[in-house]
Amino acid sequence: MARLVSFGPEFEDWLEEVRQMMLREVDYRLEARTTEKFRQMLADDPRFVVPRVLTEYSTDHVIGATYEHGHSVSSEVVANLPLERRNGLGKAALELFFSELFVWGEIQTDPNFGNYRIRIAGETDGKHGEGVEHDRIVLLDFGAVQSYSKEFLDPVIQMIRGSYENDLDAVIDGGIKLRFMSTDWPKEVLETFGQVCMSVLEPLSSDHKSWPKEAINSQGQYRWKQSDLPSRVARQAARSAISRYFRVPPREFVFLNRKLIGVYTFIAVLYSEFNGEPLLRKHLYGDGDDTPDASATNQITNA
Repeated sequence: MARLVSFGPEFEDWLEEVRQMMLREVDYRLEARTTEKFRQMLADDPRFVVPRVLTEYSTDHVIGATYEHGHSVSSEVVANLPLERRNGLGKAALELFFSELFVWGEIQTDPNFGNYRIRIAGETDGKHGEGVEHDRIVLLDFGAVQSYSKEFLDPVIQMIRGSYENDLDAVIDGGIKLRFMSTDWPKEVLETFGQVCMSVLEPLSSDHKSWPKEAINSQGQYRWKQSDLPSRVARQAARSAISRYFRVPPREFVFLNRKLIGVYTFIAVLYSEFNGEPLLRKHLYGDGDDTPDASATNQITNA
């Protein structure tokens, strides 16, 4: 990044956000409250486990919490789960991200695999000797939770919706509002940058025609690992001229992008194979009968 941008105010803002994030990471009282908040928000979702904070053992320097067992995401026992169950875990991770983004406006922005464990259905829960009914994701470490304002999230969601509807102008407009695109860029550069942003949402698209053959299985489901999406997007950006115009994204966007990459990587490591489009559509438009069909929307925006 240092080779691409000048060390101006935007870069200083980004460094300041990193500093603030590090301070939040060691504010254990704040992390305890955030952990409990997420535990309450996910209390009725059997796919997730959040430790219960033990306030009587917590101080400014230590968080006491219940022990929640599980396996590493990349462990052999998780890799050997049937595809349907690995898909379930991948969908749960993606839906959790959508809830954070679209509903709560609070996102755990540190997707380090050490912050997740997988509890396998049928294994004893370690407390009562009873087997759990569902495969579950154990969520750990809430020190990096970011709260996002409506002013920031609205253009982010505009870009996501624009990508889903194949509306390049809406994607570009959202990028300009977020200040990592500029109206004084050449039109070709703006369009290329917008197309790169749209490519990032490939697994969430209903337009399968652009998917490479290796990214789709015989049932038409997206193969997250085999798609090699991050490398393809990086090559697409490198082949264009956008690096000459690159500017440091707003500090909020840097950590949001970090989380998105982490979610994609989590699903890829599970070798999940499913289309994310129905999950995204539900959050964009709800579950009603008036929910637009993506293919129809694409035809309208392409007309």
